[in-house]
Amino acid sequence: MVPKNVQLQDDTLLDSVVYSDPETTPTPRLTSLEQAVVLGQCVYRLRSLPIDRLGYEEAEAFIQCVLSQPLCWCVQSVALFLRCQSERRRSKRAERAMLQLEELTQSYSASKDDHVLDLFYCLPVPTIWAIEKEYADVLLSVGATKSALEVYERLEMWEEVAECSSAVGRTGRVREVVTERLERGAATPTLLCVLGDVTRDPEDYRRAWHMSEGRCGRAQRSLGYYHLRRKEYKECIPAFQLSLKINSLQEKVWFSLGCAAQQVGDQELAVQAFQRCVSLEADFSEAWNNLATIYLRRKEKVKAFRAFQEAVKCNYDSWKIWENLLVVSVEIGELRQALQAYHRILDLQNKFLDVEILRCMVRAVLDGQEDRSGQSGIYIHTQILWSFSFSSIYNLPRGTV
Repeated sequence: MVPKNVQLQDDTLLDSVVYSDPETTPTPRLTSLEQAVVLGQCVYRLRSLPIDRLGYEEAEAFIQCVLSQPLCWCVQSVALFLRCQSERRRSKRAERAMLQLEELTQSYSASKDDHVLDLFYCLPVPTIWAIEKEYADVLLSVGATKSALEVYERLEMWEEVAECSSAVGRTGRVREVVTERLERGAATPTLLCVLGDVTRDPEDYRRAWHMSEGRCGRAQRSLGYYHLRRKEYKECIPAFQLSLKINSLQEKVWFSLGCAAQQVGDQELAVQAFQRCVSLEADFSEAWNNLATIYLRRKEKVKAFRAFQEAVKCNYDSWKIWENLLVVSVEIGELRQALQAYHRILDLQNKFLDVEILRCMVRAVLDGQEDRSGQSGIYIHTQILWSFSFSSIYNLPRGTV
């Protein structure tokens, strides 16, 4: 008896792939051992490739191949567990993941037949505790923090208990857990960090840092944010740097470091921080915008122009970023981009008016000035006329431009 495959209850999503061509070759029949090999390849890909949405979608092809032919208890359990790990990160599938994990837990308790151990050593079969922890993680991700807290307490996962207690406002419970673990000599740096989040005492973060012998990046990160909230920029910079030295894949910490460096006037450090931030998260519009602002201060207008272009790609509806791009485009002679920016601002701000910018573009047309690509400004004549006929621009006082 294999675990039940819970169906997806959603009107907008298909439970599995449906081919538009009815003659498409169906999945060939596989033996249990062959299914185990397919799942092994799936696990290998998940562990060797970056964990992102595309990676999980590729893994789902392997998982669906196995789930379409339920044969072996271990194979089916591993496939369902892997699918739950993938689906809990997507809002429309998180409910199915939660119900499936409940079903897996019941299946573990109800399985008495010796055949459930077939191929047990061929696959990474999750323990009942791993399934319950995954279930609690799903509950936490959908906002059922109190229910997740109950599961974590049953599993004696004290770090998660402290974090959930802090999230639901049970600060007394957090202190109780940390104090109890300290008395038993079983406290961890993460527990002390959670205590610091509740008490707002930086000494808890420092104790966590010393307890970890300089290996707890969370302690320095939390200490950095503590100083950042108090606008103590010089103090937060070394804390962020220590945290990033341990784990450099923290785009939000890089962004915070860049902002702090901006405040103290260290432009070189700010540029480095924002560059690392956007290399990790290419859609971080605020980081692109701040990076462009620093380039402007350093008179590196071409770099600023390119950074603003990336910023508007990430945040297409921010008229302020478009205005920054407009100004820089005119200054470096990117007339076509300037017109595009002006039109977009008019879409977002109907009453927008910048006489100086319009004057520069009109002068480029009348004088036949060349842009950065070497083209004459005359080629934007039609677009300029369209701009003047749009929105409130036609109400400009005579002789303004």
